[in-house]
Amino acid sequence: MVSRSELRQIRALVPDQRAMREARDRWDRVAMPLDGLGILQDDLIRMAGILGDADHLLELPRLLVMCADNGVVAEGVSQTGPETTALVADSIAGGESPSAIFAAQCDCQLRVVDVGMVYDAKNPAVVCDKVARGSRNFAQSWPPAPREQKRVTPVRSKGDFNGGAMTEAETLAAISVGMKEAVQAKEEGVGLLLTGEMGIGNTTTSAACLAALLDLPTELVVGRGAGLSDLGLARKREVIDCALKKMSLHASVGHTDPLEVLCRVGGFDIAALSGLILGANQTRIPVLLDGLIASVAALIADRLCPGARGVCLASHLGREPGMTYAIQALHLKPVIHADLALGEGTGALLALRLLQSAACVYTSTKTFEKLGMDAYQRKEI
Repeated sequence: MVSRSELRQIRALVPDQRAMREARDRWDRVAMPLDGLGILQDDLIRMAGILGDADHLLELPRLLVMCADNGVVAEGVSQTGPETTALVADSIAGGESPSAIFAAQCDCQLRVVDVGMVYDAKNPAVVCDKVARGSRNFAQSWPPAPREQKRVTPVRSKGDFNGGAMTEAETLAAISVGMKEAVQAKEEGVGLLLTGEMGIGNTTTSAACLAALLDLPTELVVGRGAGLSDLGLARKREVIDCALKKMSLHASVGHTDPLEVLCRVGGFDIAALSGLILGANQTRIPVLLDGLIASVAALIADRLCPGARGVCLASHLGREPGMTYAIQALHLKPVIHADLALGEGTGALLALRLLQSAACVYTSTKTFEKLGMDAYQRKEI
């Protein structure tokens, strides 16, 4: 398991400028207006820099779906409970979910990992790397949820509660799961990692982490998740506000310990995705982020290892209000603006389809030279 001191020693990947120049020059030779494919073109150039190779882009893509439950659902911040996480994980692994359908269309490998579900998956295709049976309820000591909000049985007893969602050891164990997955992917020839997640309550944990890391009020970053009512949304904001205040996580931007934030109000899925991004920095694999949860994980990874966001690409700007702030903090440009809110990695898979189409143009023999035309020239502005 990775230690806190080992996390500090991780260095951000340095893009291969030669590979990026080669990819950019190849785009300029394609018979089309300069930069005609916009962000898609830029992302493929960035992938070349991350891989250190301009010739083998998007080879063997793999979607990793990190699954975990969150004790804070006991506060009425979600319509469903942990039983749903296991059911959906089985559905994804069984090829029946939207993400599985999209993955098949993209010829993308699919790997579902239980890093912290309360219930065990029934489908043997779900990889069990469980750190614990769900995180603790970081709001246990505050007022109960309104009567009309559905409550579920807390995952842990009060005796287990230590003032946060996870202990540091549990958090580091989950980070290690993600790092291990990145190493395994590299060994198996994967050329692109896509992030996915499944965990009831994880829009609450990710919004709490985001509010703490960026010192933002909850009304700017907390959304309805899977469809909360106005009352449920108000409750969700109240729970996060109380937690951040009680745990003194309202520090200014840049002065909050990212590991402490993750331990106190995060989740096992966020931790594992952060580890995946850190591992991608060490193994030179680009990472195509999905929605809010993955974007927050990338922000945490970048705070743990400044510059780690350099391996990340943004697939879309989702419906959750916090996404705008997360993407801005990561300095990324999303490919898709379609009001997506499904999760599971579906946004990343849709973006992959677009990138695959762009790559067909990138490798096309339809060049200005072949057509006997003068190429467009870049002008200094």
